[in-house]
Amino acid sequence: MEAELEKSIAVDDRLAKTPEEDKYGRYELNKDYVANGQIMVTITLAEYRELLTKHASEQVNEANCKRFTVERERDELKKQVEELRKQLNDLRGMIASAVPLKAPADSQDE
Repeated sequence: MEAELEKSIAVDDRLAKTPEEDKYGRYELNKDYVANGQIMVTITLAEYRELLTKHASEQVNEANCKRFTVERERDELKKQVEELRKQLNDLRGMIASAVPLKAPADSQDE
């Protein structure tokens, strides 16, 4: 019984060490430590879920704002492409009407 108590005290001592002091190399021990001046807070599962939901909602709202901005830019670029295509077709038509087509050489000889 005394050995089990000493073992649990040793584990608690390792958890209380700062990461620099912890030389055990085990991830579980590195992530659960208490540094001087810090307190440990316990929350319920419902509170934890509420925190996650709030954080996720904020991320979703931010992503929706970015999506809206990108979609608006995409629509503006689509309109610009259509206008440029229309201008290109108009210019092609103007060039085609200004430059007469040459008749094939065979038809001129006859």
